[in-house]
Amino acid sequence: MAVLLEYQYRDASNYKTGRRLVFAGELTADGRATITAKLGGFDGESFIPQQVGLDALHDQFDGLYEDDHPWHELCALEPTDLAPNAGDWNEHVARWATVTDWDDSWTPQQAVACGAAQWSRCIGGDD
Repeated sequence: MAVLLEYQYRDASNYKTGRRLVFAGELTADGRATITAKLGGFDGESFIPQQVGLDALHDQFDGLYEDDHPWHELCALEPTDLAPNAGDWNEHVARWATVTDWDDSWTPQQAVACGAAQWSRCIGGDD
């Protein structure tokens, strides 16, 4: 069993790009609750992917604009029989559990330059 997590970025002009990740593990009620309880943003269904070890999708577009934002939407969270391509589900849920606040002060330009792997170092953390 595996877990499908699908998310997307919708830019200021309403263009969208998404990513589907499949984690090894089982989607439990507790895991789902951890993720959904942390969602925020302007719609209550968004997150900033770099803070949970995922890639920002801003760079999928030809350009970034001043009114673009760092928020990505969670589109799907469900069990799947697809082959995992994104690591361990329980480790991923643990990353979400550590989020206390989403850092929306970052611009998409900074997010693209930094990347998920360097998030804490870029915001002044210890990494």
